[in-house]
Amino acid sequence: MNYTCKNCGGNFNVPEGVTVVTCPYCGFTVNIGIGRLDVEHYFYPAIYDAQRAYERLKYILSRQFGVPKDFSLQLNLVNRVLHYIPLYVFYVEGKAHGSGIDVLEVDYLALPAFKISPIPIPQEYMFPVRGKVYFKPQIIRDAVFYSPTISRDELENIAKSKLYLRFSRELDLSGRSIEAKIDSRCDGLVHYPIWEFKYSYRDYSFNGFVDAVNGEVLYGQYIVSTFHRTFSFSLGIGLIFAGGFVGLISGLIFSMPILGFIGGLIPSFAGAIPLFMKSAYKVQTYSLNVFGKSKRDESLSKELLDVMKFIGKIGI
Repeated sequence: MNYTCKNCGGNFNVPEGVTVVTCPYCGFTVNIGIGRLDVEHYFYPAIYDAQRAYERLKYILSRQFGVPKDFSLQLNLVNRVLHYIPLYVFYVEGKAHGSGIDVLEVDYLALPAFKISPIPIPQEYMFPVRGKVYFKPQIIRDAVFYSPTISRDELENIAKSKLYLRFSRELDLSGRSIEAKIDSRCDGLVHYPIWEFKYSYRDYSFNGFVDAVNGEVLYGQYIVSTFHRTFSFSLGIGLIFAGGFVGLISGLIFSMPILGFIGGLIPSFAGAIPLFMKSAYKVQTYSLNVFGKSKRDESLSKELLDVMKFIGKIGI
């Protein structure tokens, strides 16, 4: 819908579902439903400028398995964009009292305020809650700026549920049934900076995202050399043959060659899956999770579990 800014009179389109908007002309922020902003508005300055963030991205990608030696040197930066995404910050407090026990749990949570993320933010990524400053309208001139698409109340319920789950586990460990009370308050709307880089290597184009506050690489694409892909595939095949051979020898010793052969194949095939995945795709993806590992590792673990379940259904 079309909206007219009450501060400068500028007209601009507001996507469906957006309740809090920032005027692209003057930076005035308002809740459309009530005609004013009922929380404080902050932003995080970009501590990492484009050059430092891009160097950080190249450093992380150059450390991945099979990356060509000249990858970081031959990368060409095509474009860079600073995104400011909306977060709501909540203070959440859980209390429980009774049966001779007192439990208190508090936390600050910064939650992304959109239904579909325009940026590949890792699940459960911990945004900082300290270091924010009051919003300055001029930041919208040099960045892609996003408005919240989820209501504050909806996010506040999510924040309370996150603390409740952790809080209830502590109560369960205590072995006592005590009713918990969860209170919360919104500490403001915050816009958070994330760099997006588009870069190329030879005939390949990639993109990557870096947290502009702490320099954490959130997502990046890179290429794996043909040698390393072939090596990974060969190593996977060799691992399967070796596992089957060792299992067969062990089975012969106990007069159960078939069972031993299959028993040797199962762990060797499971161990070969990551190698086959590395050899299957020339372009690989790095994606941070809350533990600092790649999502590729998580997907491999899931694939490994699926394979083990499938093998377990095979009659011997």
